[in-house]
Amino acid sequence: MTLTAASRPELIYDYYGFPAESYQVEYPAAGEPLLARTIAQQLEKNGIEATLHASRGFDHGILVLLCALWPPRRTPYLAPERYGVRLSFLISKKMI
Repeated sequence: MTLTAASRPELIYDYYGFPAESYQVEYPAAGEPLLARTIAQQLEKNGIEATLHASRGFDHGILVLLCALWPPRRTPYLAPERYGVRLSFLISKKMI
């Protein structure tokens, strides 16, 4: 698993063919590098490989949820990458 560990994650406009204003959306939220490091350490202690990505920002999959649920600047956030069903199961199993 890779976790976003940027202190100010930028937006990644990884979609195409939408109106121009959709590429102007901003979400100036703070990241949580220390929390990302703590989570990565806990994952590693439980046998789950974890990597921190200090320059990765938020892609549209995360951005849409953040915009719908929380106003910008109020909620620090870190985004997991490469997070599939198998990994979800392993993390859940370790938490029980």
